[in-house]
Amino acid sequence: MTPAEIETDVPPDAFRAISAGRLHWCGLRGDYTVTCWGANFYGRADPPTGTFVDLAAGDSHTCGVREDRWLACWGYNFYGQLDAPAGTFSDVSAGWLHTCGVRDDGALTCWGDDRLEQISAPAGAFRAVAAGSRHSCALRDDYTVTCWGSNEAGQLEAPIDTFSAVTVGAQHSCGLRADGTITCWGANLGGQADAPSGSFLEVAAGEFHTCGLRADSTVTCWGQNGSGESDAPSGTFVSVTARGTSACGLRDNGTVTCWGESFSGYARPPSGTFSAIFAGWLNTCGLRNNGTVTCWGNNDLGQARTPAGQFSTLAIRWSQPCGLQADGTVACWGDGNDEHEDAPPGAFVDIAAGFAHTCGLRSDGSIECWSHSDVFGNDVGQLEVPSATYQAVASGPRHSCGLVYDGSITCWGANEHGQTDAPSGTFVALSLGHDHSCGLREDGTAACWGRDFHGQTYPPPDKFSAISSGWDSTCGLRIDGTVACWGDNSYGQSDPPAGTFASVTAGKHHSCGLREDGTAECWPQLPQGVDYYYSRDYLREH
Repeated sequence: MTPAEIETDVPPDAFRAISAGRLHWCGLRGDYTVTCWGANFYGRADPPTGTFVDLAAGDSHTCGVREDRWLACWGYNFYGQLDAPAGTFSDVSAGWLHTCGVRDDGALTCWGDDRLEQISAPAGAFRAVAAGSRHSCALRDDYTVTCWGSNEAGQLEAPIDTFSAVTVGAQHSCGLRADGTITCWGANLGGQADAPSGSFLEVAAGEFHTCGLRADSTVTCWGQNGSGESDAPSGTFVSVTARGTSACGLRDNGTVTCWGESFSGYARPPSGTFSAIFAGWLNTCGLRNNGTVTCWGNNDLGQARTPAGQFSTLAIRWSQPCGLQADGTVACWGDGNDEHEDAPPGAFVDIAAGFAHTCGLRSDGSIECWSHSDVFGNDVGQLEVPSATYQAVASGPRHSCGLVYDGSITCWGANEHGQTDAPSGTFVALSLGHDHSCGLREDGTAACWGRDFHGQTYPPPDKFSAISSGWDSTCGLRIDGTVACWGDNSYGQSDPPAGTFASVTAGKHHSCGLREDGTAECWPQLPQGVDYYYSRDYLREH
């Protein structure tokens, strides 16, 4: 569906149109270039150079109409969804694994996955097209709607009426009537087809939610709200777009506000200073100078709530952060499964958390690991700590390592990728990722081992003072205070900003550094002109 465009002159760095994909977003700048952000698997957030007049972000690919009205597509292409036909187009829409476009003569053409006949476009003259997960709908010249593809929930059964626009989600479709009312059809388990009354200017369907731009320029969303995707922010907008479990609105000043699922919330630290920061898979926590904790980012299981009390250190990996309280005991928050709670009695001096297990270092150099999970807690021996005297402990999802007092590293737990096969030598620090492990040698060089799908076990030949491993990436703090990261960079988590830092921490899709003045800075950062909104109701509920 063609994104709405600001009709007035737009500054080059502002946006004139936006399109939401699944975990990535693209905007058309005032100078008609494209900026994309978010997940970048297969290059779906890497637009080509040049100028465009329209763009459409899909689940794993993006397409745009160039100024000469020819198409350009980028991203995932297993089903040929990037292979746009030659010729000029007036509209384009990127779906899950297929793409559809309206030619200048009104003819409809689709390409890509056709397992459910979603590219078997009907004949006739059309004004606009909307490609969804496994079905598509188009607006004919006579303003009626025709749909094709999968019909398991009745999403093809458009009412006999006239419309000014059409949009499709995973299993539902919606149309904007000429009188400004919205009607939806198809799946409605989350209420995504229960359009509110009133007059609207636009409608945009996500996976299981829908948003509409009202006549008064405010946005209303309905349907599922597991990620806050139906909690539209206040204020006025000129356009709205939705996909997956997120939505974005374009304001009249050319800035963009997004809400719902995002890989940016945990990369937006609050103001103030910290003594240490800890990046988890989908959220981040910071330890304030007075020992209190502030967390931000994904909060679907309460992991971004602020715990009471004072802490000396934190361990944040999956969905339940834990910390050492002033008396050395362990406290955790988030995740109703409580798999990291019920630590053994007594005090600890350090703590490390995996997927379903936690390990603590005692003052006598012993390590104890525990879990509440009968299924995943010790399925590969992650609780079976080898006997030794340790000075540090680190955990990945299903394995852990300890730094022995003689400087050697001992590991236990999952080893399908060699992540517990620590090299010999003397080390001063260690950090564990998903299926890889890293250690800092006495001479300041880094050594990594285990799975290397993204190059995460090949550190640069620099000298480091600290190291932190994320899911499939690792970051190191160089001797001069600058940061180097290596491994997976699908979200920009391995592109650190310039300048010097006092510490660094790597998460799953993001990394953070603590500046020398105690402020936190995380990456990837949202592009200029884009902001993210979390509703207070969503945070209270979660």
